[in-house]
Amino acid sequence: MGGYFLLVGIEAAINLPTLTFKLASLSFVPSFAPVWLAIVVVAVEVLGGTALVAGYQTSAAAAVLAVYTVVAAFAFVDFSSDLQQTLFLQHMAIIGGLLFISASSAIGNTKTRTR
Repeated sequence: MGGYFLLVGIEAAINLPTLTFKLASLSFVPSFAPVWLAIVVVAVEVLGGTALVAGYQTSAAAAVLAVYTVVAAFAFVDFSSDLQQTLFLQHMAIIGGLLFISASSAIGNTKTRTR
């Protein structure tokens, strides 16, 4: 799961002008914010993906990536075609996997006291 976000983040960093243009086309993004928002998107994807791959703070990283994916799903999917609906369902499947990782990491990291 982390490898997916790492790869997508690296691709977004390489194609930063394209990502900035996509963000500028969204109606709710202020005109001064697309470049900064693109940098935040790349940072979340690369750092979150790296954290999941490395196993560092997996619960927090998965939770942050799940919230990011919810926002991305509703911001970029317009439900105008079957393809868009399929992409939305793929986002929901990714969110489910991230929430599972977050929950299982949180449970696995709890320490129980034994006598």
